[in-house]
Amino acid sequence: MIAKFTAEQTVIMMNRLADLVNQATDELGSLDAILGDGDLGISMGKGFGAVRRKLEQVDSAKETPGSVLALAGTTLAGAAPSTLGTLLGWGFLKAGNRVKDVPDLDLDHLADFCRTMVETISLQGRARVGDKTILDALSAGADALDAAAKQGGSLAQACHFARAAAWEGFRNTIDLQAKQGRAGRYFERSVGHKDAGALMGALIFEAFSQTVSEAR
Repeated sequence: MIAKFTAEQTVIMMNRLADLVNQATDELGSLDAILGDGDLGISMGKGFGAVRRKLEQVDSAKETPGSVLALAGTTLAGAAPSTLGTLLGWGFLKAGNRVKDVPDLDLDHLADFCRTMVETISLQGRARVGDKTILDALSAGADALDAAAKQGGSLAQACHFARAAAWEGFRNTIDLQAKQGRAGRYFERSVGHKDAGALMGALIFEAFSQTVSEAR
């Protein structure tokens, strides 16, 4: 396990996220078909496929974790043909720039990155936690990182707790009424279905956790 994310490990993490998105393509599409247009799996697959190809060109020895994440965000925003792709791209970009001068990301910096991502997506998407969006998973994971950082936990432990919190946030969207985008048009009929965007949020923390746990 590792105590910090280097630029090289950040590239590994983004590639792991691309793998997880590919594995979840059908579930993302199925969930999105209930309250959206059903193309989220395809859109996210295209976006993170582009991110993977872009990062193949990166010399991680010349980058920081933040610059890698910002580059991934710019690429995702331009390649994923969906509102969520644009918002998530902006989140990675703004949060990556927030920590771009940090050589390696420790727990405090990772928590700062995730909180900035949540704030950026909330501002740009005009959404809040509880609106049945990606924020319900992302914010839960970010809160868990913040709590672990304040308690002096290790990076691995924090990412484990954040992963669990993000997945719980995703599952809990089944009880929420959508208030944003196409899903918001269903009003109370959106209750009883989990949110596809929140699944993407959980996958991000899954990628963090797997990368930290498997790194040597």
